[in-house]
Amino acid sequence: MPPADHPDASAVRRAPTPSGPADGASGPQPPAPSPFSRLLVVGFVVLFLVGALGFVAQVLTAVEQDGASPAPSPSPSALVSAVPRTTVPSVAALVPMAVEDGAVGLAQADVPTLAPAPMTPHPSVAPTEVHVPPCGEPIPSSSAEPAPEVPSIAPGVSPGVSQSASVEPVAPGCIGPSSAPSAAPSAAASAAPLAGSLHDMPFVPVVRFWQTRESIPMDTLVRALRGRDTDWARVLIPKGDRDALEGALGIEIPDSVREAPPSAIIEAVRRGNALGILRATDIEPSVRALGIDGRELFGNDRVTGIGRWPLTARVEVSAERAWRQSATWTLVAGGDSFTDRGIYERVEARGKGVDYPFDGGTARVTGHHICPSCPRAEGNLVPIYRLSGPKGIVRALVKDADLAIANHEQPTPTNWVYHLQGLVFSGKPDLTRIFTRAGIDFLSLANNHIRDYGAPGVLNTIKTLDAYGIRHAGAGKNVKAAARPAYLDVNGVTVGIVSCNQFSVPRVRATRNRAGALTCKSEEAFDAIRAARKRADVLVVFPHWGVEYTRRRVPYQERLAARWERMGVDVVIGAHSHVPGGIGDIDGMPVFYSLGNFIFDQSWSTATMEGVLAEMTFAGDRLAQIRMHPFLTHDQAQPNLLDPARDDGRALMDEIRKASKRISDW
Repeated sequence: MPPADHPDASAVRRAPTPSGPADGASGPQPPAPSPFSRLLVVGFVVLFLVGALGFVAQVLTAVEQDGASPAPSPSPSALVSAVPRTTVPSVAALVPMAVEDGAVGLAQADVPTLAPAPMTPHPSVAPTEVHVPPCGEPIPSSSAEPAPEVPSIAPGVSPGVSQSASVEPVAPGCIGPSSAPSAAPSAAASAAPLAGSLHDMPFVPVVRFWQTRESIPMDTLVRALRGRDTDWARVLIPKGDRDALEGALGIEIPDSVREAPPSAIIEAVRRGNALGILRATDIEPSVRALGIDGRELFGNDRVTGIGRWPLTARVEVSAERAWRQSATWTLVAGGDSFTDRGIYERVEARGKGVDYPFDGGTARVTGHHICPSCPRAEGNLVPIYRLSGPKGIVRALVKDADLAIANHEQPTPTNWVYHLQGLVFSGKPDLTRIFTRAGIDFLSLANNHIRDYGAPGVLNTIKTLDAYGIRHAGAGKNVKAAARPAYLDVNGVTVGIVSCNQFSVPRVRATRNRAGALTCKSEEAFDAIRAARKRADVLVVFPHWGVEYTRRRVPYQERLAARWERMGVDVVIGAHSHVPGGIGDIDGMPVFYSLGNFIFDQSWSTATMEGVLAEMTFAGDRLAQIRMHPFLTHDQAQPNLLDPARDDGRALMDEIRKASKRISDW
């Protein structure tokens, strides 16, 4: 330090205050400030006040907008918690990361690491220290006040769709709880199932059951939904599904297209010229589901997956009500069949082969005439027709079904005889191949011809069918065996079939000590139905009943069917009359009173030459659709399909519809 008398000593001593020397001191006074200096000081003060007022205004604005006081500026280390401490990037280096498996995060841009400048975060974000747990562990929540919840939007879901799922944050570089990426990213891969689950739902156009239309072009359907098609008096869509259908089709559906509950749509379609749109889960057999652009949701030719159906929309539905196309299956049923008389004569005597009966294609009737040489002609008209269509269509219809069944109107005894005529039948056991090669899975043995060759004929028929792998029911060595239901597994569904006979009962019925057929009105038959109902998912009763050569039913048939419905039967498939009969509906249980002949030789009338194949589609254990396929038997042995929209095909369907009056409101 310089001595006190050093010329610069005053530089290290305390300088005098601007007001002058200390009290009592004397000395020269400093000069007074100039007016310019005073003006400059005032200016600085004003600028300071203006800046302060601006800062206060910003604070108040932020408080009004966010309802909270602004958080203090964080330190350089107080950044987004998902960023590793070891490579803290600048704020500019944080960019949104691509959405993957429904999780949204942050990715670090490829920029040099820089010390971040102090920043002011959004007032609702509390600063937190960065900590990165090992991959797969959840990021712990900050001890600071939590940030408000931000809805997570799954890919493909509109922001307006409410989701209740909460996503647990995961360390950067991790896709989810596991470090392995998902094989098929989905909207819900990293979230719990939605409270209101969204599922792809097929929507199906429906018309009256008896309409012959099979499919509708998509452009025609769109015109109808826009209110621009005059083919239908009314067009109805499910209540609450307008937005879903508009989104799926990219159109606006006018108010003239009314919304209604499914039951009201079905009722309107049944009653008049209405076109309905229904969810696939609401389809019933009492209406006809149309294909779209030739694609079918039901039947043997149905699409294999929902994605192949032309009209699908995402709707909110419970998992139990979601549509599963993989759960659908078909049952094709035919009527009276045997391998005697005309069948044997064509297949064996003329050498046309065991495939001949199912080689039929299509036929078109061009007229009718009386056949004087036909047995039992009695003035009946028989059709004049020509064959058309590819060979084997009938076989495909039967073989492509998941379950195919028919009535076996004969025994196959070891001492079989080929009959040219008469009402005693027997089939050559080896000709059972006619049925196996066509894909028949089940044959009913409960009929008035099963004892044509006595007890040995009954027992050998059972032995023959067992050897060929065809399931059967309705006859046995005694009544207990005859009452045993058949159970078949179809696409994970257990189908139970109880067969019984109610014609020529004393001659063919099984007893405790006699082989024969189960009688429909017996307690053993009712017990069999009760037992089958406990085990089967779908229960079919196959009765041989009614009156031959008439479409009219008799009162006992209706009484039996009503009792079976109360016992839980799902569908009744009748045989014996040799002509197609009416279709009844008892509280949702369809009753086919007769399907007519199938593989049979009665060519002496139009009615006996015609028959129908019933193609039923089930969704799990629920019957959803029925499609009737009329046919004409050619050459006493070969069914050929008729067009249900023209000629005799349409005439036959009209006769079945008339026979169904008062027993069904379809």
